[in-house]
Amino acid sequence: MTIQLDPDDIIIPLQAESVAVSKREVVTARVRVCVETKTSQKTITEDLIRHTVDVEHVEVGTLTDTMPQPREEGDVLIIPIVEEVIVRRFLIREEVRIRRNRFVEQHSEQVTLHHQDVVVTREAEPAVADFTIPITTET
Repeated sequence: MTIQLDPDDIIIPLQAESVAVSKREVVTARVRVCVETKTSQKTITEDLIRHTVDVEHVEVGTLTDTMPQPREEGDVLIIPIVEEVIVRRFLIREEVRIRRNRFVEQHSEQVTLHHQDVVVTREAEPAVADFTIPITTET
């Protein structure tokens, strides 16, 4: 099918626009992060436990038929010291008595503590670069 145009007809060419869009990364601001380590002095107080013993020698002088064993009476450990006599009996010559003592004392000491702080600084925004969107014309 052909279209017949009259010579008096006016022909108007049509135009159309199209847009090509592209994107890119643009820096709009910068942030600086700094970690600062600081120290501070602090006094700490803590209970310390210290143990000591008292040793006491007690003369006994008792004969026995069996070997006596170490024993505890309350908070005292008793260790018999024996010597063998000819009649095959044991003479408890003395006893060593060991008493445990417990002392609690407070102790204070100056210590150095470290801690960190974070500082975030926003830098001035750079000028936004000019950009254009190209427009193409198709005929």
